Amino acid sequence: MAEALEVFRGIGQLVSLASAAKREGRHANDADLSSLENAALVAENGKIKWLGPEAKLPDSYRRKKATDLKGKVVIPGLVEPHTHLIFAGNRSAEFEKRNQGVGYQQIAEAGGGILATVRATRAASEKQLGAIGQKRTDRFLKQGVTTIEVKSGYGLTLDEEMKMLRAAKSLKGARIVPTFLGAHAKPAEYESADSYIDYLVQTALPRIKKEKLATRVDVFIEKGYFSTEMAKRYLRAAEKLGLQGSIHADQMTLSGGARLAVELGAKSADHLVQLGAEEIEILAKSDVTCVLLPSADLYM
Repeated sequence: MAEALEVFRGIGQLVSLASAAKREGRHANDADLSSLENAALVAENGKIKWLGPEAKLPDSYRRKKATDLKGKVVIPGLVEPHTHLIFAGNRSAEFEKRNQGVGYQQIAEAGGGILATVRATRAASEKQLGAIGQKRTDRFLKQGVTTIEVKSGYGLTLDEEMKMLRAAKSLKGARIVPTFLGAHAKPAEYESADSYIDYLVQTALPRIKKEKLATRVDVFIEKGYFSTEMAKRYLRAAEKLGLQGSIHADQMTLSGGARLAVELGAKSADHLVQLGAEEIEILAKSDVTCVLLPSADLYM
C-alpha cells in the first residue's frame, strides 16, 4: 500500500515549539517559541517528516505534487486536555439556581449536577452520543484543536461507561485520548462511595483495559464524592493495569488532590482552584501537568 505523503509549500510563517517538545512540554516558556518564514513542510501518514526553509526543500520532495499555502501561518495543533465531550441533556435549570446563589454541592445533593447528566446520558443511545460528540469535535477542529482528551463519567455503570467510551472512539477528524472517569460520582445504585470504588477496581477497570477502551483514568476527589484514600486505591489499581492516572483536584475545597497527584506521579491534576502556596510549590517541582479550567467555575 502506498504511503500517504503530503508536501506543503508557500508557508508564510511556520511556528514551532520544538525545544519544549524535547522536554515533553515541561516548563515551557517564551524562549521555546520559534518561527521560520518562507517555509515548507512534509508529512507522511499524518506525521511530520521534514520541515525547514522552502529553499532547502530536498529534491525528492520538490518533485512531488504540493499544496501551496499562499503565505498562510502554520502552527502546531492545539491540545484540549480536559473535556466531557460525550454526554446528553443540559443543566440550564441549574444555571439559574447558581445565579440565585445555590451552591453546586447543594444542587448535587438534591439529585442535580453530575447525576442529572447521568440520567440523560443513560437514556441516549451510543449512536446518538456519537453524533452529539462529533458535532462538538467538529467545532474544536474549526478552532485549531487537533488532540482532544475525552472523559466518560456520565454512565456510572460498566455498560453505560463503555457505551460512552465507544462513542468517543468513534469520533473522526481529531486525535482522541479516551479517559475512563468511572469515579466521577457515586451512582444511586450504591450505598457508599467506598463500595463503588471496590466495584470499579475489581470489575470495571479490568474490563476497560481488556476492551482497550481507554488509556487513562480519572477520579473526582471532593467532599461528597471520593476521598484521597479511595482515589489512591483506584489509581494504583489502574496503574497496575497500565492505565495512566489523572485527578479532578482541589476544585471546590482544598481536599488533597494535588498532593496525591504528585505522590502517585499522575499525568495531570485538573481544576486546582483552591490551591495554597505549599501545593503550588509542590506541583511546580513535579512532573504533573496542571490543567486549569477557569471558565468552568463561572457556571458550576
